[in-house]
Amino acid sequence: MKSITTKLVGIMLAVAFAMPISVTPIYLYQAIAASNCNVSGLKNGTDKILYDGLCKMSKALGPVEVTSSCRTRKANRSVKKSYHLYHRGCKAADVVIKGVGKQKILNWWAANVGGGRGYYCGRRFVHVDTGDDRSWRWYCS
Repeated sequence: MKSITTKLVGIMLAVAFAMPISVTPIYLYQAIAASNCNVSGLKNGTDKILYDGLCKMSKALGPVEVTSSCRTRKANRSVKKSYHLYHRGCKAADVVIKGVGKQKILNWWAANVGGGRGYYCGRRFVHVDTGDDRSWRWYCS
């Protein structure tokens, strides 16, 4: 039923704003859900599971600032970690929630979304993605 409703809303939006009906459904979904989501910095094309997870996290922990999400091939070349492939597929985000510790963000993502999550020494962001369940914490030596 949800997909039918999304398609109908998409058609109504297309007619109301003279948009082509062939607009990718995920963009319409994001436009519809944006009013209920306190996430800044996401790019169009973000994976629906990631988007939903970040929206739920914003409701639970506070406004989410995305410092990196979808990356171009050029931007991804300098990074050698395999999880960055998730950024290329728009299935990952590096996030900051003001006043919330990294461990709390990691725990929330693990309990509510799953997928990858971790952070690195000297970086203010936490990486979250919709890939396989895994976690990491790289500390300063």
